This record gives sequence, C-alpha cells and structure tokens, in this order.
Amino acid sequence: HYLSILRQEFGGDTRAVLAAYNAGPVNARLWRGNGPLRNEAISFGETRDFVRRVLWTHVWLKRFQKVKNAFA
Repeated sequence: HYLSILRQEFGGDTRAVLAAYNAGPVNARLWRGNGPLRNEAISFGETRDFVRRVLWTHVWLKRFQKVKNAFA
C-alpha cells in the first residue's frame, strides 16, 4: 500500500519512488527537484546504494525471465 502511495506521488519516476521508500518522501522531493531523480542527486550513500541495487536487480530479473521463457 505504501509503495502505491509513493507511485502516485512520483509517477513514473521509479528511482524517486525507491529513494522515497528508503529515505522518506521529503528527501526524495528535495533530491528530485523539478525533473526525474538522478543517482548523483541522492545525498545519502545508503539510499543511493539501495536504489542502485534494486534497479540492477530488476534488470537482472527481467533478463533471467527472458532466458527462462526462451527454454519454455
């Protein structure tokens, strides 16, 4: 439910949603400014690493799913 609320606020900016989940929406709003959030704008190292790891895992899982489907 909480992620749904964050998705409504930050729209398609997945990086901002993840940063808000980890460091709070106030921080994500500050880091985001007027455009999409960039990793370099995240001032908390732990949050920057969290966002990077979750996005990397998402890409890896999508690739894995393609390989799995190729053998189905």
